[in-house]
Amino acid sequence: MKTELKSKLKIDTNYRNISKSYKTSDHKFTIYFQTDTLLEYIHPQIAHLESKFETKADYWFDFYEENNQIVFFKNNNFIKNYSHTGFHKLQGQFNTEFICSLYSKKEHDWLGIFHASTISNKKESIMLIGKSGSGKSTLTTILTNSGYNLIADDNTPILRNNLNTYYLPAGISVKPGAFSKIKRIVHNFDNLPQNYLKNHKGGIKYVPSLEPEVKHVPCNTIVLVNYQPKSKALLEPIDIKTALEILIPDSWISPKPENAKAFLDWISTVTFYKLTYSNNQDVINIFSTIFDND
Repeated sequence: MKTELKSKLKIDTNYRNISKSYKTSDHKFTIYFQTDTLLEYIHPQIAHLESKFETKADYWFDFYEENNQIVFFKNNNFIKNYSHTGFHKLQGQFNTEFICSLYSKKEHDWLGIFHASTISNKKESIMLIGKSGSGKSTLTTILTNSGYNLIADDNTPILRNNLNTYYLPAGISVKPGAFSKIKRIVHNFDNLPQNYLKNHKGGIKYVPSLEPEVKHVPCNTIVLVNYQPKSKALLEPIDIKTALEILIPDSWISPKPENAKAFLDWISTVTFYKLTYSNNQDVINIFSTIFDND
């Protein structure tokens, strides 16, 4: 059972040992951290947004430890507390609060936040799903360096009212096994810092994302990524059950009845594929075809 925290009543600003300021095209925000460890949970994904500004932030977040728990505040209001072993849940909750601030929404305005990376051609988007090591983030990096826009990496928000995917301004996470492939297409990749978190072998690098001109677009295609060295490129239809077994376990879907119904309505319109590939140019050509056919 989680310890009841006095912080649920009032924030303690004495823990603001580290301050980081960030800026998007529309918003300025600040995050306060008590320790370097807490900073490493959140900062690396959005380090490319770091900026200096003298005016007041539009919103702010606090992360500090109390009673062996990480406590999380937004605009001085308590959100939740987590153990260090639950840092992935902490990251997920931050993403939720972040997108709510970016788009002036509440949590249950969102259909869900899906464990998928998403790219767009400014008119529509395609969600990429896959198990760890499937090459999902590598493919996302290849496509965003070939003219497509990044909507989100690993966490894709969909709004209930219009069923659009929305831009989440976090970098693309690249694991060490993909470094040699990615550094050939991403300028200055070798100089990007590595981030070491628990349960990861080696340090992850985050490829900065550029803010797209069109920040939300509909999505009616989901692609299951399957990187296989020296394989021929193959795009084949798959059934909804196979896709959802990958998509659902690490996704957050709003439990509200109207949102659950909207999810079922949306997913019934989606086309599902499995993509096996090894060659960059082959996969770029395939996505050009998918977008043209949708």
